[in-house]
Amino acid sequence: MILFDNERYVRAQVEEILRRLALSPVGGTTYIEFGGKPMDDHHAARVLPGYDPDVKLRLLRELQEHFQIVVVVSARDLLRPRLRGDTQLFYDRETIRLITHLRDVGVRVDHGVISMVRADTSPPDRRRLRMFIRRASRELGLSFVEHPYLHGYPRVEVLSHEGLFAATPRLQTQDRHVLVFSPGGGSGKFGFILSQLWHDFVLGRNSAYLKFETFPVFNLAPDHPVNTAFMAATADLGNEVRVEGSGYTTYDKDEQNFLLLARLVAQFCPDPAGNPLSAYRFPSDMGVNRLRTGMLDDAGIRHAAEIEIARRIARYRDEIHRRIEVPETLDHLGQALTAELQRLIS
Repeated sequence: MILFDNERYVRAQVEEILRRLALSPVGGTTYIEFGGKPMDDHHAARVLPGYDPDVKLRLLRELQEHFQIVVVVSARDLLRPRLRGDTQLFYDRETIRLITHLRDVGVRVDHGVISMVRADTSPPDRRRLRMFIRRASRELGLSFVEHPYLHGYPRVEVLSHEGLFAATPRLQTQDRHVLVFSPGGGSGKFGFILSQLWHDFVLGRNSAYLKFETFPVFNLAPDHPVNTAFMAATADLGNEVRVEGSGYTTYDKDEQNFLLLARLVAQFCPDPAGNPLSAYRFPSDMGVNRLRTGMLDDAGIRHAAEIEIARRIARYRDEIHRRIEVPETLDHLGQALTAELQRLIS
C-alpha cells in the first residue's frame, strides 16, 4: 500500500529550500544542516509506506548546483569504533561507502571534516585517524581536516568565550551556500557549522543557517505515532519530543541548538538586523521540513508507525537481554508512549 507521495514531497521540499536560500543575506554564506540518513533510510520507509529510502539522494542531486557539500564524521565514532546498525559497517568504512555511493549516483562531495578531535588523543588513535585521512585521499581524492573538541559545548554560556572557536580551522568554500551531512547522528555537524558562522561573523560576513531534518515532523503533534517512532528509533540518545511556544513540535536537541544560535548571533553577528537568523523566534523557524506534504493517509501511517514502535521495543528487549543495550533505553521510550500506545510495551 502506497501511503506516501515521493514526487509531491520532493517538489515541495526543493521549493521550500530554494525559497529560504533566496532570503540569504548578501555577502554571507548560508549553511544548511542536512540531517538524517542521506540514503538507505529504511526507518522512514517503514513508518511511511511508499517512502523511497533513497529519496534524499534526489534532493541532493537537485540542490547540489546551489551548494558546496561537506561530510562531517566524528573522531569519537571513528575511534570507538561505532557500528552502523543497518549496514553492519564501522564508521570508517561506512563513511567511505557513503561518499562512494553518492558519487556513483551523481552527487559530489567537496570537503571532509573529522570533528571532536581531543587534544589528549593517544598516539595510537592519532595514527588511526591519519590512516583514515590517507585512505579517503587515496580512494576518494577527498581531503579531510580535523576540528578540535569544543570544551564546554553545547552549553550556551561557553559562547561568551571567544577562544572556543578560535582554534578551529575555517573551511574555505567557494560557493555561496554550504550543505553539511554526516553518516549518522551525533557526528558534530552543528558544532562545525557554529564554528564556520563564528569565523564568518568575525570576518564581517553576514552568514545564516537552515536545518533540514526528516524527524521529528514539526507540523505533527508530539504524540503522533510518526514522532513517537522517531523517539523509539533514538531512545538510546535520550531525545525528548515536545511542543514549542509556537505550537509546533520540536525536540530537546533543537531547542538547545536554537539557544546556541541565538547567542552566537547576538554576540558576534556584524549585522543582526540584516540577518534572517534574528527573525527566528522558535526552533521550528530554523527548519525547512516539508515531509507532511507527501503523507497521503494519516490512519494508515499511524498504523505503520505503531508497528515500527513495536519492532523497536522488541529489538531493545533483545539487546538488553544480550547486554548490548541498557534497560534505561527502554524505560525512556516507555515514558514517551501515550496511554493508547502503552499496550505496545506491556
